[in-house]
Amino acid sequence: MGPAVSLIVMIIAGTPLFAGLFGIFRFKYSTRTAFALAVVFACGAAPGTVIAALLATLTIGFGPMLQSNLAIIIYLGWLAAGALAGGVTSVRWVLRRWHC
Repeated sequence: MGPAVSLIVMIIAGTPLFAGLFGIFRFKYSTRTAFALAVVFACGAAPGTVIAALLATLTIGFGPMLQSNLAIIIYLGWLAAGALAGGVTSVRWVLRRWHC
């Protein structure tokens, strides 16, 4: 399982997440603001995913990651956690800057 496969998995998982976040933000904010916050979350999740992929690859290594199912699950969980942390951090930063 190479980096391309994990990125495809994250894109497939991220699309419904983006739509769900837009719906959640839409309850509190206008349509434009909700869409902007969803985009900010996605843009913050991308570098978080890249950093998490780098750290996971350095920690687990390519050899065990390709052979162990548990290592693959840990790797994908690490990517998801990095994406979530990056997205939440970027949305909180934008909300503080906009004074919402």
